[in-house]
Amino acid sequence: MLQYYNEGVIKNHALVKMDDEISVNQATDSLESGKKLRYQLAEVFVYIGWPVLIMWVITSIATELNKAIVASLGFAIFAWPYIKVAAIGKIIAQLKKTRNPRKVIRSSSFWYDGFMFVGSPMLREIRQYSAFSRSLDVIYNVFGRFGVQPQKFVGEWSRVTSYSWLNTLVKRWSLFWVDMPVAQDVRTRLEIVTEQYHKTIRGLALSQPDKTIHILEVAGGQIQAVIMGIARAKSEGIKFDYQVVSIEPDKVFSKPRALELIQYFGLDEKSFTFIRSGVSITDTEKCVSGICLSNGFDHSKFDMVVCIGLGDYFYTHQSIVKLLKSFDGCGSQKIVTCNISDNWVERWFLHTLIQWPKMKYRSLYAWESALSEAYENRNISIIQTPHKIFNIAVIE
Repeated sequence: MLQYYNEGVIKNHALVKMDDEISVNQATDSLESGKKLRYQLAEVFVYIGWPVLIMWVITSIATELNKAIVASLGFAIFAWPYIKVAAIGKIIAQLKKTRNPRKVIRSSSFWYDGFMFVGSPMLREIRQYSAFSRSLDVIYNVFGRFGVQPQKFVGEWSRVTSYSWLNTLVKRWSLFWVDMPVAQDVRTRLEIVTEQYHKTIRGLALSQPDKTIHILEVAGGQIQAVIMGIARAKSEGIKFDYQVVSIEPDKVFSKPRALELIQYFGLDEKSFTFIRSGVSITDTEKCVSGICLSNGFDHSKFDMVVCIGLGDYFYTHQSIVKLLKSFDGCGSQKIVTCNISDNWVERWFLHTLIQWPKMKYRSLYAWESALSEAYENRNISIIQTPHKIFNIAVIE
């Protein structure tokens, strides 16, 4: 399913001794379409080329139409996402008594989930709940890659009008955007993290048959990876006990969806504990060890700690290093974490169309620096997703 090839060895001369190395491998994923350049050209054409072409056709056919009006209309189409986020969105959110404009605005743009006034329910779901597990659930499972479908979009979800041809266009339009390069790498990332769970569980279960395997999943919307990793090990006939603790700030979607997946994959619900909390690096009660302690768990007892995505919202070098250190409870745990790299086309669409909250895009060099400082003298390897959007760090 996933294949790896060695891309070389990265040395960080600033923070790592000359004889220390961080290995970097890049994944290839045969279950995703790839075609990054083709997709990015299409994305740019959809948002820039298509409106320009339409405006040109209008001015060519209707020469009597005031070109200033056409130009103003074209500008409004381009500027609509910015206008809504910066001004209209905040006003509407205040009137609706919510702090999140994404949840009260009908569409991100004329060209994304608005789809020329018709609207795409799937794309609107991704935008309105961006950075939450509810949005990721759609991206992970829309193509049925992992054997399940998104919780909300099962069956004929695209039947939004009484015209079948228009419904077909809406569906194809939706699937185009959910297959953009960053979404492909999100699914590959889930597969890689799942296999890290599977590999670790299998190794511990075979080497220590009587051991209960303790796993901590921190605020990353990756509970599906935990469930699938355990299920894969179980499917091999390996006997083991396990205890999973998930720290997740979402109070509505995450736990019910996790319970559905636990039942679907035939796991024991009693082996999962869900803690509703955000994670802080300044508040001792809200740091990882503090949250564990206040809920009756010893952070040092976990065999594996996984946090995917949270670090992208810690913007300084010092803050990300402190967050990374907070995952380590005893120095002998396996830690899996991840960052997002800069990628100008996908980054622009994430923020402008999908309205994903601001993230810190760190280069591979900056990510290595943070990892080396946080986990000095630990064995660190990095797996890059195929489009080099995510760098998954495995700390043994």
